Amino acid sequence: MNFHIVAKLLGLLLFTFAASMLPSLGWSLYYGDGVWGALVKAMIGTASGAALLYIWGSRRPQEIFRKEATAVVGLGWLLAAAAGALPFYFANLREMSSITDCLFESMSGLTTTGATVLDNIEALPESILFWRNWTQWLGGLGIIMLFVAILPYLGAGGRALVKSEVTGPVKEGLTPRIKDTARLLYGLYIGYTIVEIGLLWALTEMNLFHASCHTFSTLATGGFSTRNDSIMAFDSGRLEFIIIVFMVLAGMNFALMHKFFTGRSWKLWQDAEWRVYMMTIGASTL
Repeated sequence: MNFHIVAKLLGLLLFTFAASMLPSLGWSLYYGDGVWGALVKAMIGTASGAALLYIWGSRRPQEIFRKEATAVVGLGWLLAAAAGALPFYFANLREMSSITDCLFESMSGLTTTGATVLDNIEALPESILFWRNWTQWLGGLGIIMLFVAILPYLGAGGRALVKSEVTGPVKEGLTPRIKDTARLLYGLYIGYTIVEIGLLWALTEMNLFHASCHTFSTLATGGFSTRNDSIMAFDSGRLEFIIIVFMVLAGMNFALMHKFFTGRSWKLWQDAEWRVYMMTIGASTL
């Protein structure tokens, strides 16, 4: 195995993850919640680890095969969870008093599991609440898929990475180049995000902060909220309807939905997975 290319790619992944903390830093400065220092420490710590891995990994010729891709995916999730725990840890939160709690919350967010160690969610600073929900959005399509979408030169290695991460019997590409497929899927994901944030902000009692956090959770199908009572705290049927619609959309095969939005709507009815999915929702609702 080429450990150098594994280290280099993990370094790039951590650089990406460090940059993803910037929106939370912005909310911290906006609300003045006093956590900006913790976020800066987390960014510096993550970027420093990324730099060490990248420098060491750049010493050898770069070529990635299945073994390297599997190592990057497995180690990438572990490193991302560790980096994701740093904002919680440096914030010195009473609600997450140990590194174990911080790691649990980070991994739960990135894997969109939705489990939590928190008893009082509303006691957290706004920027930490945002980061908590933002980790779910980052993990919604997979951090490796995001990595492939934004990295310009992976080439065939990107396909190996995606095949090592994506689960299920079919790994169908929308385009000959996996990087372009990743970008199309993330384009749809971002489009859903923008539309749902707009609807929640414009048509319900949510402000931009709460609309964004609940959109991240909805599209990742994770369930994190900014309120102890989740969306029940907002007591709005209109809000619940919007979230239900996007929860159903988020549970669909994104490659199939891309075909639907590009004029191939008949592909939905031909797909057994989609038919079973919709019949299960319909039967459960009845």
